[in-house]
Amino acid sequence: LNALVKALSDDQSCQVRDLAAQALGSNCAELPEEVMQALARALSNDKDDVVRRESAVSLGQIGARAPLPEEFVNALVKALYKDSEWNVRMRAAEALGNLAKCAEIPDAVMHTLVQATKDDDSDVRRAAETALADINAAKQMRSKAEKAMDAS
Repeated sequence: LNALVKALSDDQSCQVRDLAAQALGSNCAELPEEVMQALARALSNDKDDVVRRESAVSLGQIGARAPLPEEFVNALVKALYKDSEWNVRMRAAEALGNLAKCAEIPDAVMHTLVQATKDDDSDVRRAAETALADINAAKQMRSKAEKAMDAS
């Protein structure tokens, strides 16, 4: 993992940084916080939009397996709200929708996704709408599960 984090943070080649981001997100093991920090830094600061996009995807994959700490959720929100590239904003919206698989989604995230449904880019709007639908579906499933547990 250390080599991947170093490649994501330091390599001059955007292709290497992109592949490192992808590999970190697809890792099934429990990841140390420094991996998520490297992905969040790349999402916020990398000059290449492909690397930022893949960092968003990877954070979403990690957050779909286990609750993502708030600072990394905030990095996705910031990317959705502020990134200049539509493909990064779209992947950030998708990643935020993935987080609902393991955790409740804060109201601030919901608000940002609602705002993203008004984005200039139709792909971003569609991703935000899908994320909101995924989050609502996850909430309904949790509610049904709680009711079933209460009934037994």
